[in-house]
Amino acid sequence: MHKQLITNNRHLFCNTAMVKKNVMLMVLCLATLISNGQAILKLDKKVHDFGVVKESANISCIFVLENIGTDTLFVGEIQPECGCTLPDITSKKIAPKEKSIMHVKYDGKDRLGSFSKKIAIYTNSNPKVEIVFIMGEVQTDGVFNQGLQRTNAAVQLNLEKLVFGEVDNQSKKTIALTLFNNSESEQFVLGYNNKPEWLMAEMDTAKILPKKSLTINFTIDAAKIKDYGKIVRYFSIRTSDPLLPAKMLFINAIINEHFEKPPTKKKKLAKWQAKQPHAVLSRNLINYGNVRSGAVAKDTLSLTNTGGDTLFVRKVESSCACLRIEISKHEIAPGETAILTVIFDTITRKDLQRKSASIYVNDPNNSEIVISTTAQVIN
Repeated sequence: MHKQLITNNRHLFCNTAMVKKNVMLMVLCLATLISNGQAILKLDKKVHDFGVVKESANISCIFVLENIGTDTLFVGEIQPECGCTLPDITSKKIAPKEKSIMHVKYDGKDRLGSFSKKIAIYTNSNPKVEIVFIMGEVQTDGVFNQGLQRTNAAVQLNLEKLVFGEVDNQSKKTIALTLFNNSESEQFVLGYNNKPEWLMAEMDTAKILPKKSLTINFTIDAAKIKDYGKIVRYFSIRTSDPLLPAKMLFINAIINEHFEKPPTKKKKLAKWQAKQPHAVLSRNLINYGNVRSGAVAKDTLSLTNTGGDTLFVRKVESSCACLRIEISKHEIAPGETAILTVIFDTITRKDLQRKSASIYVNDPNNSEIVISTTAQVIN
């Protein structure tokens, strides 16, 4: 009887211990699941085109930031490349399945002509930095002479810009342009001036009947561009229009590197990722502090390749000629590091300066690395 009681107690102890162990395992699993939650940023768009605006107009737009992940999304720095661009966000803490609105204002005073500005958004998502653009064309507050010419012109266009958006460098993208003959006589397309070789037109010459329209497809061949990042060009269509024979068009595109589609299965995906280059920048933000006017400020960063293949620096692009980056090497083997010297020249600058630069690399998970800088220029 005594032995039976001991045996039963042992069984009870073992069962209790097993239950506790199972509970602990469940708690640990739940904690792991919670800790492995990922915030994922989704933008409603990457580019906003204001079109043609007057110099004194108060223009603004919105970008919608949505968290489609399972953990809270935290928005850190929102860094515009220029003081003319002012972003503001309703909330920097976005719960899963929730949204936040980023308002962006642009000051066009004394900035006549076409503009394209970059805004870097830093979050705890992957990638850590997302880039959005605003663009448009600022014209004087006086009479829009060019606009009046367009209105009264014999040949009118339905677009002033060919905005291709994001294109990978092994792809083509087409935009249809409509030309309308507003006159009572035949009009003619006679060719093009300054058209890039990588922009193909469906036709070089054509006839437009009175009060009729003609559509021309323009195709961008990104493989021929041999460049990365933001591309802004212009060209003109020659016509027989007696009032405005040359029809100017701007081209806007963002050229991304082409990457193979990663496998969907976990094991194959892990092997694929291990073979890719992986760019790790020591930090993305530089604060030069107070800098005397006319002086040159410098800071250094390190760019390390922690991946399994060579990391190539394709291009370095700055928002301003006053900011430049010197790189110790453009080919970084696995495990190696390149030194980046970030140089800000304060000449002709004053007050608070916010500038940024982009480094384009062949990392499929982080192909554009953004460096943001601030400096207070004092006399």
